[in-house]
This record gives sequence, C-alpha cells and structure tokens, in this order.
Amino acid sequence: MTAAQKKVVEKNLTQALVGAIKANIDDKRRSEAGEVAITPHPHNGIDPSVWFEKGSFRAQGYHGRAIKLLVRSQPRTYMRIIPAGWMGNRVPDFADFQRAANGDMAIAPHPESTAGSDILHCAEGAAKYWRISNDAEGDDINADTLAVLFDATGEIWVLNNLAMFSNQKSEWLLDFSYALRSWRTSLKAAMRFMDDHHAYEKRLVIAGINIVHTTFMPGARDRGREGIKSDAIVRRESVDWSETAQDAFMLELFNKVRKAYGLPVGDMAALEQVLRSR
Repeated sequence: MTAAQKKVVEKNLTQALVGAIKANIDDKRRSEAGEVAITPHPHNGIDPSVWFEKGSFRAQGYHGRAIKLLVRSQPRTYMRIIPAGWMGNRVPDFADFQRAANGDMAIAPHPESTAGSDILHCAEGAAKYWRISNDAEGDDINADTLAVLFDATGEIWVLNNLAMFSNQKSEWLLDFSYALRSWRTSLKAAMRFMDDHHAYEKRLVIAGINIVHTTFMPGARDRGREGIKSDAIVRRESVDWSETAQDAFMLELFNKVRKAYGLPVGDMAALEQVLRSR
C-alpha cells in the first residue's frame, strides 16, 4: 500500500469513526429525551392560554423598576412549545432569546413583521412584546402580542390578541388566515431556536384558540359562522418536528378550528389556500 493509499484509508476510517460516534450520541440523546416526561408550566386554572392572573404579569422596565405587562382578557390564539430538556442542561436565557429576537428567525406572533416590538426581563425569563397603542397608566405597558421564554425549562409561550377583532356590535371575529400564518411562523421559529440551542428532539406543542363559542368565523358577506365548541386546542408530543411533521400539525390545527365552527375538514390544499388569503 502506497503512502497516498494509506492516507485515504486512514481518512475514511476517521470519517467512519466520527459518524459512528455521532450516531451513538444521537441515539443516546433520543433515548434520554424519550424517557423524560414533559411537564408544561401550569396555566392559571381558568384560561389555558395564559399563566398569569388578573390580566398582567411583572417585568422590568428600562429604568430598572418593576412594571406590569398588561394583556387584555379576550378570545385569542396561542401556542406553547415545550422541550423535554436540553443537552448538558444548558437552558437558553435572556441573552439567547434577545439575539434570536434580533435575527431573521425571531420568535414572533406576527407572521409578516417583528416591527414595533421590544424585549424585557420578566419573572419568567424574557418577554418579547408588541403593542399597537398604549393607554396604560404610568410605566405599565399594554401588550397586544407576546412571546415569552421560560428560563427554568426553555418553554416558549406565544400569545396573539390580534387574531381576533371586534366589530361594531362588539362581537369577536376570527381572522383565520392571520391566525394560521401566526401559528406557522411561531412554530417554525421556535423549533429553529430549540435546534440551535440543542434542545432534546422530544417536544410538546399546544396550540389553538382559548375561547371559540361566542366568536365568529367571518363569511364572504357577513359575520359568518358562530363557534359551537368551547375552545379549539391541539396537543401533540413527538420526537419528529421536521418540516413535514410541522405541516401535519398545522393541518390538524386547521381542521380542529374548522370543526369548532361547524365546518367540514379540509386537506393540505385547503390549508394553503387559506394561508394565501388576506
């Protein structure tokens, strides 16, 4: 065997060894994740879309003093992404969330833009918020949408009050296309964030609408169909959150909402059609 041939053989053996080690690490990671029970942060016992009570939670204002982030009590869409754990138990913190918030894969309830947002320290960890107007007293802030990182577990909790809007009769109407785009954007960005920070592959996703009855899905010419279910929530735990798996989850969520308004289920083509509508 020539020296050149020997180098080729050594290189191939090294690559094979590296591949085998990586495969063993991946298998161990999957095994560890599969054995870990995922325990979501508890909601407030009344509204499954929030963990706080009385419509607010504490954060730290820019002056260093405690303020309240105020979130209107209303029908809303939300999404929670909870990993089984993190490699080396290194849970992302405020700085990690802030870097992601300033990047092109920011975790944002808004499907088209992250403009008008800011990020604050809060008791849970980090809160990225958006506001359309602010009529709160003092330094408190009205947040229309939120993306919160729980730094104890790495759970990401997203709220969106803008997917529901009220008409002149004070009835709540669902912007279904906007809601779907918001869910899809949040899911994709949160999974990317967790991959980048080495979360276990096993993750639980909970998403939906906290209140459906008393709300409407607008039709072509009128307020449309009134909700017949109390809520519309999908819960899925899996080690596969590939793009295909995310699409399957979105289709399940799409049909969960449709059935909550008395509509027949649709296929992926129907989902894509609603996503494209504005």
